[in-house]
Amino acid sequence: MFPPMLPPSTQLLLLLVLLLELWNGIDPNQGFAVVQGAPVKPRPSLGPIRLPGRRQNGFTWQAFVDSKTGVATSKEVTLGISDKSPLCQTFERAPPTEMGENAAWSDIVNKLEYYPQWLVRGTVTLGLFHAVPTSSDNSNNENASSNKQGGWSLQDRFFGINWLTFGPPQRQPCQVGDCTVTIPIVNGLLALDKSYGACLWFQVQHNQSLRQKTKIVTEIHNYRPMLVGAKVGPVPFYRKWLYLLTQSLFHVYVMWRFHKYIIYD
Repeated sequence: MFPPMLPPSTQLLLLLVLLLELWNGIDPNQGFAVVQGAPVKPRPSLGPIRLPGRRQNGFTWQAFVDSKTGVATSKEVTLGISDKSPLCQTFERAPPTEMGENAAWSDIVNKLEYYPQWLVRGTVTLGLFHAVPTSSDNSNNENASSNKQGGWSLQDRFFGINWLTFGPPQRQPCQVGDCTVTIPIVNGLLALDKSYGACLWFQVQHNQSLRQKTKIVTEIHNYRPMLVGAKVGPVPFYRKWLYLLTQSLFHVYVMWRFHKYIIYD
């Protein structure tokens, strides 16, 4: 079952602690270089930072912004997940094999693909948004629980603005103990340039031979946020840090919650 939402006072304290840690680690000259294939990651603009949480769970986060192109990425990792958690108990009951042969792993992949719908939960974004299917079959049913043929549009409930549009989830071939899902970011007010191939990347790993058996990794790849500005060329210092200290912080909060959803729900 998903753990109860933290009280507002605790969340505020957590945010203040995070901001203090961020301020101690700022390096305005570092960024993220966009290349074809695997990203090349120099020293991050922010982090790595470990967020407060359960003693046995280590959630760390780091963010990058390329000052020359405005392309941003981030990486969140959870290690040290308790063997008694529902996620680890799933692995104990059904050791990982090929995804098609293991219903437990298929359920985990379904959770990763569920991210756009999970994002609009009231306990996450306070009911300010809803997820609207982008496929024609479900265009008249914004509450559809399944939309495997298309993506999802994240819209606010007041003006109907499309803030982000996610493409159909893409499952990677599931290796033994390793499942990966990619969700493209294809449109939306917060996505300034779609030509970079922006996406969210999710991975769950489990290896019985390691001391820390289970790991969750989430990343943003090749995302150019609206806050860096539409002008092509070097990104002003203030725009870079406007993104890192606003939208990027909201993203890490959301991913922190999503990791907990994967572990405990």
